[in-house]
Amino acid sequence: MSAYFVGNPHINALVNLALFGPSDWTAGLAWWPQPCWFPAPMTRDGFLRDMPMRRPISCECAQEVGRMLTDQNILSVNCRYAENQEAPRTFDWQPNAIRPTALEGLQAVACFEYQSSVDPAWPVSEAYAFCGALRDMLVLALPGFREAAGWEWRE
Repeated sequence: MSAYFVGNPHINALVNLALFGPSDWTAGLAWWPQPCWFPAPMTRDGFLRDMPMRRPISCECAQEVGRMLTDQNILSVNCRYAENQEAPRTFDWQPNAIRPTALEGLQAVACFEYQSSVDPAWPVSEAYAFCGALRDMLVLALPGFREAAGWEWRE
């Protein structure tokens, strides 16, 4: 498996998909910063503590979300090639950047996941949770998905 640094246009496409929805659908995204199946920390008396809140995306946090995705990609590339490079680039959110369709967005998520999943902590990263939530939203946005038969198959 190889890995490379995805560029700002790619990260912008992901952030803008989450913020504005695909160009052929309108939606906003929220995700759990930690995957829901990951056990939350417990106190000594057995109560959950610091349960992560759902994180909605907004224009106010778009730069931070893009930086989080960029950092995960850099971490993955460094893990793949056993390097310890500092971030070679910065992220600059562009709200007017490309806004892919739902299908194009699914490809963009798949590319990002492939380039960013070498890190052993990937399955518990916020980037992983973000990509899962974005993928789920994009599947719902696929033309004809909501109208398709088969929600529950019966004889």
